[in-house]
Amino acid sequence: MAAPVVGARVASPGAGGFVYSRREPEKTALFQVVQQHLLTFEQQWTDKSDGHTLPSFVTDELHDFLGCGILARGLAQLPEVPIRQFVLTVPFPLR
Repeated sequence: MAAPVVGARVASPGAGGFVYSRREPEKTALFQVVQQHLLTFEQQWTDKSDGHTLPSFVTDELHDFLGCGILARGLAQLPEVPIRQFVLTVPFPLR
């Protein structure tokens, strides 16, 4: 039986309940491919003569992906508290 996924972490049963275990994204094939070929990809898509470049949001997301899951860059842990969500809709004539 697989370990249940709880929020942004993987839980594994231990003696005192569930224990956090890191996902280790740097061991995945996608992470390794992006890490090895990102600079080459950017260079091939950049043509300074006509200003042809990748959109900045693409390069930003790829660079942020490489930092995702690295504990040295910090982490976000949501508190395990009940969350209440409110949805407000406004009729079309009032928009």
